[in-house]
Amino acid sequence: MVLLMGNICRMGSVDAAASTAVNATYAMWRKFSGSTLGRGVFSTAMCLRVPYFRTVLPMVRDMRPGRCEVAAPKWWGVHNHP
Repeated sequence: MVLLMGNICRMGSVDAAASTAVNATYAMWRKFSGSTLGRGVFSTAMCLRVPYFRTVLPMVRDMRPGRCEVAAPKWWGVHNHP
């Protein structure tokens, strides 16, 4: 497994009300992240929602505002560029 870590895009100027609002993706993560099965369901849902994720098969390990930690298998679909 290869561990990939990255930041979620941040807006430069966001008002206070928008910065405290929880978006739908993070709300879903908070609902399902309590168990291994729930994290698997969340990761599968993300693969269905974001088409290019299907070739990488990511498993979301942790998500917080401004951070998402993902593990992906090391296979040709991930390393398909020369």
